[in-house]
Amino acid sequence: MPHVHPCLVFVLTNKKIDKHLKQLLIVGLIGLITIPAQAQKLLNINNVKALITTNGPLFYDGKSHIFEVPKGSNKSTVFSSAIWIGGVSNNNLYLAAETYRQQGVDMQSGPVLNNYTSTTNQYWNRVWGIKKTDIQEFLYNIQNNISVNTAQFIDILEWPAKGNIPIGDTTQGSAPFIDVNNNRKYEPTKGDYPKIKGDMMLYSVMNDDLPSHTESGGAPMKIEIHRSTYAYQTSNHLNNSIFVDYKITNKSNREYDSLLFSSWVDYDLGNFTDDYVGTDVNRNMIYGYNGDDNDEDTIGYGNTPPAQACVLLSHNLYNSMYYYNDNTIIGNPSLPEHYYYYMKSRNKTNTETTRNGIKIKHYFDGNPCEQTGWTEGIDKLNPGDRRILGTIPPQFLAPESELNITMAFVYARASSGNNLSSVCELQTAVDEVKNWYNNHLTGIKEKTNFQCDVIVYPNPTRNLLNVNVDKKMLSSISIVNLAGKAILNSASTNIIDVSMLDAGIYFIQLYDKNGLVHTKKFIKQ
Repeated sequence: MPHVHPCLVFVLTNKKIDKHLKQLLIVGLIGLITIPAQAQKLLNINNVKALITTNGPLFYDGKSHIFEVPKGSNKSTVFSSAIWIGGVSNNNLYLAAETYRQQGVDMQSGPVLNNYTSTTNQYWNRVWGIKKTDIQEFLYNIQNNISVNTAQFIDILEWPAKGNIPIGDTTQGSAPFIDVNNNRKYEPTKGDYPKIKGDMMLYSVMNDDLPSHTESGGAPMKIEIHRSTYAYQTSNHLNNSIFVDYKITNKSNREYDSLLFSSWVDYDLGNFTDDYVGTDVNRNMIYGYNGDDNDEDTIGYGNTPPAQACVLLSHNLYNSMYYYNDNTIIGNPSLPEHYYYYMKSRNKTNTETTRNGIKIKHYFDGNPCEQTGWTEGIDKLNPGDRRILGTIPPQFLAPESELNITMAFVYARASSGNNLSSVCELQTAVDEVKNWYNNHLTGIKEKTNFQCDVIVYPNPTRNLLNVNVDKKMLSSISIVNLAGKAILNSASTNIIDVSMLDAGIYFIQLYDKNGLVHTKKFIKQ
């Protein structure tokens, strides 16, 4: 793979260059090759708006990037993120790794198939998007014999689950679902529905079973990846976070040992030219933060700029590595081996780097919040455009076996202070998200509560608001306005009179017996 274009190097070293020019130059490089158009959707249920495509990198489609937080601010903390997977079989390296797709692709849409056709490619070039409220309304209509609006519930009706794939069922391609009658066949009109996580989930399938990997140059692994990206609408740090699940299946006849999985992230916190990166081993996170107190220019966040993390939730962080946007031995990878060496925290010559005579496994693993240990700031490095990757411990992956990975992207910004104050706030946010994950998720099965069964209708409403939920699970109900002020409180009930409210947008907060709260928006006409 050729090294980065010299024009792009100029962009990354010129603090006054607009971030959109970086995007335009990358697009210009991508324009030299042919990449199939991808379907895409936005994950936007909470305070993060993220672009998700059918395959390949997160948040970036080769032309534009979207990881907007706070939602509506037109400011971003991440340019792109992708996964790198590499394993050895019979002393041969097999690898799939992407960054910006400047040279080509390592991934395509859909499950691993014996025969790829234009029909299969067209079908699987899709992102299915489901909201929890969609499922609730859909089930209410089914259970009460109300006509289902096909356009409104198209992704539920066409969920790619067993028995519902028109181009032929494949076990590999089956999406998870709740099988009401246990007949192992997805029948939404009989009450089956997608099994999702979060208040909104986007789902797609991809594989690396291409004739060649034109981005990394690695030998294809023949792996199939089911990606679920989801988020929760809450009032805590979960509201500034999104989650990503990867179910990776080895569809080859090879056994992969020393298999490494890495999450690669190009952090661009507002103005992308003044960033630092770091590793927090105890929290299993790689993160980015501003290199000074002020994130300049119109694309910047201003004073007290935020910090952003990618957190491994299902596995420990085994290695981390960052590299420069240049052609040095710790610059942009150009051979398959370079990617694999980086996943082991080594440079492009497969040499372990040392600091003060100690081999480095985790780059910048100090604590900027406490100003201790090894950080970019303590080393007085010049801030710039940063890439970093975090790797899980080596795995063994036999044919038809699975590897399940869960990670989260967590944003935090201090209300006052300097750039390091947001790192302190990020640590608190990540602790909260990890604690929530450990208490609400076991493996890949989400624990449920009454929230899954709440339906509020009609919405919009003029007089009465019906709350379809088991009253035995409810403790109290509050109606809150946009300013966050509770204007109506009620005991457990299924019908609320809202006729006295002024027209506008409100939130109904339902508290269960355990003190958990579920918030739903409604419109008063």
